[in-house]
Amino acid sequence: MKLRFLPLAGFLLSSCLALSSVARKTQSGTESVHKWVQGFYDWYVPAAIKDNSDPGSYIALKKRGSDFSAALVNGLKEDLAASIKSKDEVVGLDFDPFLDSQDPCDHYKVEKISEKGGMYSVEAYGIREGKEETTASVIAEVAKVNGKFQFKNFVYPEAKSDLLSVLKQLKADRDKYGH
Repeated sequence: MKLRFLPLAGFLLSSCLALSSVARKTQSGTESVHKWVQGFYDWYVPAAIKDNSDPGSYIALKKRGSDFSAALVNGLKEDLAASIKSKDEVVGLDFDPFLDSQDPCDHYKVEKISEKGGMYSVEAYGIREGKEETTASVIAEVAKVNGKFQFKNFVYPEAKSDLLSVLKQLKADRDKYGH
């Protein structure tokens, strides 16, 4: 009698081990994307806050361009070129696109991460004078490309918008008004 349950026990044990393996892979993926995005913000925020002649986003593209998708790189470079060309008018971004701010916080802390279909949504919360914001300042969308993480977009929860949409709209406005 006991032998009848042996195949069932074996099946259940192998199923549990398979599920445990999937959970470990998801957990390690979440941990590694957390570390990667937090590392970016730890590097970027001091560079963005520093009084530079170039916007922080341009510095990030110059020093860490491979961290961004081609769509982000091209859109940001086009936006910057238009802004440089039009000194008297604001025709491009007038805020930091990776922080969604004109007045960045002192530090940004990566907290909540969700994954769907290989795309990670990574919430970053601003910390100003030791006090953490209650809602995410920005949500970085990250995917693994050729074994390396890469930013695909930045979502602005408060504005209910995102960087790629903003860049597209700014380009359309420049084309419409001849800038």
